[in-house]
Amino acid sequence: MKLVNKLIILLFISTSVVFAQTVINAIPAPSYTSGLCWDGAYLWCGRYGTSVTDSIYKIDPTNGNIVKAIRWRPAGWTSGSCYGLAFDTAYGGSLWVSTQVSGTPTPNDTIFQIDTITGARIRALRARKEYMAGLANDGQFLWHCVYYNPDGGVYKIDKITGDSLDFISVPGIPQPWSATWDGQYLWVGNDSSGTGGTGGRSRVYKIDVALRQIVD
Repeated sequence: MKLVNKLIILLFISTSVVFAQTVINAIPAPSYTSGLCWDGAYLWCGRYGTSVTDSIYKIDPTNGNIVKAIRWRPAGWTSGSCYGLAFDTAYGGSLWVSTQVSGTPTPNDTIFQIDTITGARIRALRARKEYMAGLANDGQFLWHCVYYNPDGGVYKIDKITGDSLDFISVPGIPQPWSATWDGQYLWVGNDSSGTGGTGGRSRVYKIDVALRQIVD
């Protein structure tokens, strides 16, 4: 699945130096995997699609075994996939989840912060834009991909208010779908064949957010 492959690549480039586009390892993953992050010891991944559960899985990176599963949808929700996932050290370890929910007023996208122990919701940020996807945490702010024009680009989000503080639209990345932060740079995966057909190349890009341009 293309989405899974992109996110796995992003994970590895955030934890090691990349000299070539080589698959380092491959492990089993739950079906319809979507959203992936690293907490320093384990992987966390969500799921995508109306027919799957709302579980987020804690995964052993050495063998793909599921260590834990937590439920994250608010009571009463019958839909809502995990489109993006980012780890945060706050509250003893928490996850940020970006989701799109059917049947609610526009915009129907929300970012949740959830407890990794119980799955309890810590915070909910109402999205200012629709068609949210990948999510990254730089330690202070969230960086969130919006993959559909005319608002396509990467948004810098305040973790408390949900306000959009900055917007980066990079030529060559018309449809940003996945994101991660390596401590200095933002890595963004472009989906060349996704919703809207906006094109571009299916590649992972290293972005200097201060210069607002592609580094690699």
